[in-house]
Amino acid sequence: LEGAQLVLTLALLFYILGPGALGGLAVCLVFLPLNAVVMRVIKRLQDRLMKQKDRRMAAVSEALGAIRTIKLNGWEDEFEARIGALRAKEIATLRAFQNLGAITSTLWLCAPSMAALASFLVKNVLLHEDITASQGFTSLTLFQLLSVSMTFLPAVLNQAIQSWVGLRRIARFISLPDVDGLPAAAGGGEGGFVEISRGSFRWSEASIGKDAGEEGEDG
Repeated sequence: LEGAQLVLTLALLFYILGPGALGGLAVCLVFLPLNAVVMRVIKRLQDRLMKQKDRRMAAVSEALGAIRTIKLNGWEDEFEARIGALRAKEIATLRAFQNLGAITSTLWLCAPSMAALASFLVKNVLLHEDITASQGFTSLTLFQLLSVSMTFLPAVLNQAIQSWVGLRRIARFISLPDVDGLPAAAGGGEGGFVEISRGSFRWSEASIGKDAGEEGEDG
C-alpha cells in the first residue's frame, strides 16, 4: 500500500512539475539503494540478536534448573557473571540495531524535503521555468504525502524483515527430526530397568532376629 501511494505521488508530481520532478526522483533513487543496504545490515543484526537471546535464555534456564546445586557449591557469582556477559552482548547488538533504525528513519524523514528542493532547483535554475503559486503549494502538499509514505516504508520493511527472520527460525525448529523417546536400554524394556543374572540373596541374621522379636512382642 505504501509503495502504491509512493508511485502515485511521484506520478502526480511529474504531472504538475513536468521534467522538474526528475530532481525529486533522483533523490528517491539515491535513497532506495541506501535503504536496501541498511535493511540488509538490520537483518544480520536481527539474526544475531535472536541467537544471543537464545543463548542467554538457555543460561538462565540452566541456572534455574540447577539452583540447589549452585547454592550448595556457592557458584552464584560464576553464573551471574556468565549470564551478565551474555546479556551485555545482547544489549550491544540491540543498541546497534536501534541506532541504525533511528538513522534510517531520520534519513527517510529528510528525503522528501531534499526531493522538493531538488525538484524546484531543476525546474527553476536548470530549465528556467517559473513555479506558480498553484504548482508550488500543490507540490509541497504532494511532497508531504511523499514524506508520510517514505516515513512508514522503512518501518514496514523492518517489520517484514523481523517477521521473515522469525518465520525462518520457526521453520528450522519444525523441520528438526522427531524424537521417539529414550532408547530401550535407558527407558527399560519388557524385562524392566534392571536385570540380575545368577544372583544370590539372603537376609542378614540381625534383620531376622529383629523381625522375630517384633513378632513376639506383637503376639
